Amino acid sequence: MNSLSEDEARNDFETNFWGKFNVCKKGAKHINTGGSITLISGAFAKKPNPDVFMTTISVSAIETMAKTLALSLSPIRVNVISHYVVDTSLVDPPKDIDDAAIFLLSNPYMTGSLLSIDGGFTII
Repeated sequence: MNSLSEDEARNDFETNFWGKFNVCKKGAKHINTGGSITLISGAFAKKPNPDVFMTTISVSAIETMAKTLALSLSPIRVNVISHYVVDTSLVDPPKDIDDAAIFLLSNPYMTGSLLSIDGGFTII
């Protein structure tokens, strides 16, 4: 954290959190009742990493925002996919995230949920 400048920290949070916040704020009014928003966070929200200090904080904020939005936007559903960088020789990460998104978007009982696609990274 000591080597992280305030500008770098603000830029990371701006990119990771505020971008998603603004899309949700502007887009929610265009989503039909029972529709869904799926956000992307990251595994560092569950397993913090001091080497990516602001990313850890911003993905944690995304997960909290999603839960709060699930309550405040209901009956619009809001969920999160939390992913981690994986060995692409073993799996196809975009397809894994696509499949997770389709599941969350199509399941009318999923809201305020976090779906981890991290290959067990966050197992403690």
